[in-house]
Amino acid sequence: MDIFYSMIFSGHTAVVTGGRGALGEAVVRRFLDAGARVAVPVRPDTGVHSSSQEAMPGSPVRLTDPNFFESPCDVSREEDVRAFFRAVRSTWGDPDILVHAAGGYAGGARIEETSAETWETMLATNLRSAFLFAREALPDMRRKGFGRVVFVSAFTALRPRAGSGAYAVAKRGLLTLMEVMAEEVKGTGITANAVAPTILRTDANRQAMPDADTNLWVPVGEVAGVILMLCSPESGGINGTTMALRGGL
Repeated sequence: MDIFYSMIFSGHTAVVTGGRGALGEAVVRRFLDAGARVAVPVRPDTGVHSSSQEAMPGSPVRLTDPNFFESPCDVSREEDVRAFFRAVRSTWGDPDILVHAAGGYAGGARIEETSAETWETMLATNLRSAFLFAREALPDMRRKGFGRVVFVSAFTALRPRAGSGAYAVAKRGLLTLMEVMAEEVKGTGITANAVAPTILRTDANRQAMPDADTNLWVPVGEVAGVILMLCSPESGGINGTTMALRGGL
């Protein structure tokens, strides 16, 4: 447990999409250790969360923790997202923290080689899902007079590369969504920010790129730490900011 954040989130309810992935799990654990209640949407058809990150070995979180629960939800379906928030509210009341870590990756194709299906999937998984969750969470935060929203984008959104079109556009859309929200919530006690890491140091990425120098990648725990900082009550002055986490790349 990070001593700095010891119980700092007591009384707060966090929604963490992508909570079954490597980064999402790290965020969930940090929030639980810091006293927060945490709700994670889980894709209903497979039981695997809608995230591109791989599941960590063993139990992803302390499933018996009274401050944690999962509920079925396809994060790109409007009806599912609304039902998920109803479940959160009926359990703990209005959530006041949203970390959107769910997403997916597809790359390697130039624009003229990208199928419409891939394009739509990237937008739905990365951007539509963020919009749906933010739209549902913001009224709860306004009622409470406090809220923190953090979107997990990618460094590719800031420095696009050839062959990353659909993914880069979706992740850049996240930043634009965040920037608009930041303007709309000024003076309300709510903030909206984003993190944009390069390659995360996960087992899935190691398997996908076995010859890469993983020391140049960004540790998942460091990204989780930045996210918690942006969500803390003391971070009210940080709004509309994208924090690029480049590691050694």
